[in-house]
Amino acid sequence: MIACDRRVASQRRLSFYQAYMSNSQWSQALQQQTLECISEGIFNPLDGNLHFKHIDGRYASMTAHCLLNGTLRLTDKDSGETISFETAESLVEAGWAVD
Repeated sequence: MIACDRRVASQRRLSFYQAYMSNSQWSQALQQQTLECISEGIFNPLDGNLHFKHIDGRYASMTAHCLLNGTLRLTDKDSGETISFETAESLVEAGWAVD
């Protein structure tokens, strides 16, 4: 399996870590914690954001304003790109989890 992951990584120009993690998912406990944080509107009071990590190594945040209004929109911490989701479940299925 690792040899296959390395071949995929070189073909797609991904790092080995990204290729390996793309075949994985977060633990059930972390997925559940993510759903709970979203449904309960839990965010970091110091910066007003809920922070996320992606299974491929990216990081993003959601503002408390979006979270409390039910707008599931993440902002990538490196690129600034925004990603929106219809449901908390679809966010988790897409590989995101609370950080």
